[in-house]
Amino acid sequence: VKVKIAEVPIPVPYGSAFEGERVRREDMRVEFGGKYSRCFEYLRMVDLDQCEDGKVTVVGPGIETVPEGGSMDMGILVEVAGRKMQLDFEPVLERQIHYFINGASGIQHIGQRDIAWIRISKAAFQKGFNLEHFGKILHARFHSDFGAIVDKVQVTIFTDKALIEQWLARAREAYNYRNQRLANLVDEAVEEFYSCTLCLPAGEEIVLPDGSFMPVERLVDTVVEERDLSVLTFQDGGLAIRPVEELFINPAPQKLVAVRLANGNSITLTANHKVLVDTPHGLDWVPAGRLQPGDMLVEGGCTALAEEDGPRYIVDFLPADYGVADGRFLARLREGLLARYGGYAAAARALDIPYARLYSALYPQTEFSHQRLTLGEIRRAVAALGWEWDEVKRELHTFQGGCTLQRTELDEEVMYAAGLVASDGSVHWRGEEGESGTWVQFTNTEPALVERFCAIIERLFGEPPQRYPMEPRLSQKGDLRIAGKRRGEVCYVYNTLFGRLLAGLGIGERERQEKWRGEVVSTLPRNLVAAFLRGLFDGDGHVTDGRALFTTRTYREARHLYLLLKKLGISSRFTPIRRGYQVGTAHGQAFETFRRLISSEHPRKKARLEQARPRQDGRHVVRSDAVPLVCGRLLRELVEEYRPRGLRVTRLPVDYQTLRAWMEGRRRPSRSGLQRLLDALERVVPPDDSRYQQLRRWCASDLQLRRVREVVRVESSDSRVYNFSVAETHNYVVNGIVAKNCQSFAPNHVCIISPERLGLCGAYNWLDCKASNQINPTGPNQPVPKGRCLDPVKGYFEKVNEFVYNTSHNTVQQVSMYSIIENPMTAC
Repeated sequence: VKVKIAEVPIPVPYGSAFEGERVRREDMRVEFGGKYSRCFEYLRMVDLDQCEDGKVTVVGPGIETVPEGGSMDMGILVEVAGRKMQLDFEPVLERQIHYFINGASGIQHIGQRDIAWIRISKAAFQKGFNLEHFGKILHARFHSDFGAIVDKVQVTIFTDKALIEQWLARAREAYNYRNQRLANLVDEAVEEFYSCTLCLPAGEEIVLPDGSFMPVERLVDTVVEERDLSVLTFQDGGLAIRPVEELFINPAPQKLVAVRLANGNSITLTANHKVLVDTPHGLDWVPAGRLQPGDMLVEGGCTALAEEDGPRYIVDFLPADYGVADGRFLARLREGLLARYGGYAAAARALDIPYARLYSALYPQTEFSHQRLTLGEIRRAVAALGWEWDEVKRELHTFQGGCTLQRTELDEEVMYAAGLVASDGSVHWRGEEGESGTWVQFTNTEPALVERFCAIIERLFGEPPQRYPMEPRLSQKGDLRIAGKRRGEVCYVYNTLFGRLLAGLGIGERERQEKWRGEVVSTLPRNLVAAFLRGLFDGDGHVTDGRALFTTRTYREARHLYLLLKKLGISSRFTPIRRGYQVGTAHGQAFETFRRLISSEHPRKKARLEQARPRQDGRHVVRSDAVPLVCGRLLRELVEEYRPRGLRVTRLPVDYQTLRAWMEGRRRPSRSGLQRLLDALERVVPPDDSRYQQLRRWCASDLQLRRVREVVRVESSDSRVYNFSVAETHNYVVNGIVAKNCQSFAPNHVCIISPERLGLCGAYNWLDCKASNQINPTGPNQPVPKGRCLDPVKGYFEKVNEFVYNTSHNTVQQVSMYSIIENPMTAC
């Protein structure tokens, strides 16, 4: 890569090649904004005599006062003056701060306004980069890029908390003024619009290549903080794996679009965010705001394309502050530290552990001491000694509170017990913050399950739970009353380690609405996921009508269960019930897969699973077995071409009425029916026929089509929305649904921005575009005369249509400014 260096007086390289650089936490010297601090950027216009060009002032403590890896609040005030400067130019110039700062090597910048997030790397700090250099960058770049309107630039960097509060309030007043000024404009008040050639809310689950999932906001944090990630993506009729590239955090719009599917799944996203839809013309990307009930979205089938080999260990799911009391290992660690550092004092300094605690924990007689090294400190020591952590964690058996593991591997038995607790148990925390430990309760009326649970706990910890009989009782949730009929037993596990392990797996976490979350469980191998689901089913599941069903309390639990089943290749649907939600497998192959991979250890449920006969219907399309409408068109072309060559339609394994409905696009073919049909056609159709090969690929694909039940506008519950780009394919799987990502270039896309309609990115309004055009008349924001109004209701304008047709390379013929159904604006 040839790096073009700008004339910016800073001690690190500068140029466009460094834009989008990520600074991970282990490489970070300091951060501003993000989770642990605040950061804002505010640009304002001042008079020429109030601005001293090139002046950069830092008000408050510098970076050197912050511990390495720490955070601090910061505000960036940019004051510009110029004879051609206008008030409307402020937001346009302010938005450039992101791009200008991102050009510095070792600096990361995400967000804008009062959600900015900046990091300085250790390498940049060691080269001499400090807060003043932010001002140097902005001064140089504003003069370089906007010299036609900017004559003077001065920058003030605030780290003083009192001044940050004061200026943040003033900045927000300016943000609100800009928003309100636009709100008072209407389309009828202007003679021209502007062109612009150019996300997901928190909580939407991004699916990764191993079938695991994480909220989009945590994916952004993980890529920034820890490691690069790849995601599932749609390509050539199936799922593939591609890396995450650019990250985006934007202010959330007031309204989002919630798309709810007939199978109970849903996705919430911005109105312009596209999802993959099956249409008569093929699969197409459709903005969420244009979706209609009855549309068929594309979902992934089995989402586990790649899986990490090797065992999982219990230690990996315990908190970093959990104490280790394993005498044998601590003796080996003591010898290693003395050999490496020559004494405890030097070791304590090198490992950043208080000397008294290190000495107390490692001294030969400390088995009676309450001072313990934590797992986090043990990992630091192991890394300093050059030992393999994967080997060390097999040695750790004894922990604080006298909790001893009889085995260290996280196996199917442990995950089965975890599933039982997630369904019919609870984790209790002693003390306000759980500082006094935890204990676990499990209750069930089936003696075989109670015996199984107690046996697992005894084999894991060497001691059985305490058991007490429980008489039938009445339970109530709201106006729903459930009368118990059978006696049961309550098991108490007074073992802090077990409670902390369950919390590490996402079960019984403090201050959570859900009893369990599936994000951590989804990262485990398929056999452990199946064991967890077996425990969950034995506690809160049942069998009926050839389906296996679970009961959950919250929608998020239901969706996580839905995604866990997808990892195992099991199609399911979920519906609301009085007690929460019910998640059930689909009929046919999904039920057979459930019976084979998950099954049950509950005697009566296992018998019902074995006796159940799933529905089989070879003539009609099972919804999860449908393939896209384009397959019918391809079949029609094959039949029309090869019928004169001897193809006899009446002898095909699909009846003619069904085949005709497929070919005319009135019904979607079933995957099993299409497979039988292609097997029969191979005697007539050459195997290298591209249409035949495409149909074969659809038969082999396990992608599924899901019907849209409703599309509604909902209030945004967060101040931010998130997105990221994916290499090559530019799409990803969210909540199991295939959605488009942000792209930096879409050649046939053009936004038309009016006072009443933002750009589809949500970042540019009419005033921004007007100012941008005045600043750069040849830039991306060009004036578009409205011309004659062709339809005042739907918003068709003669000159707008002409402009869109020419600018989109003759791809888009007309745009309706006020309809999201008929000829809406394209999306990048």
